[in-house]
Amino acid sequence: MLTPALREALEAALTANGWSVDGTVPLEIPRQADHGDYASNVALVDPETKKPTRVGFRNETVTKDGVTKTVRVRYAKKSGKDL
Repeated sequence: MLTPALREALEAALTANGWSVDGTVPLEIPRQADHGDYASNVALVDPETKKPTRVGFRNETVTKDGVTKTVRVRYAKKSGKDL
């Protein structure tokens, strides 16, 4: 089944980045299918404070190889740093 493989990958990623995993990371399938495939209580971490943070999005204009386009960038709301 897919759930054990996702759980193992998530735990490996957390451990590889220096985070301790106490027990098993909970993964749940939402009751309503339009809410996504899986849910977890794992939070994104602010790169400055190393604490859980809310995520914001902002649009930035990027020029690469003479082509200008607008990209959506995720950032930590507490510090404003890119994620």
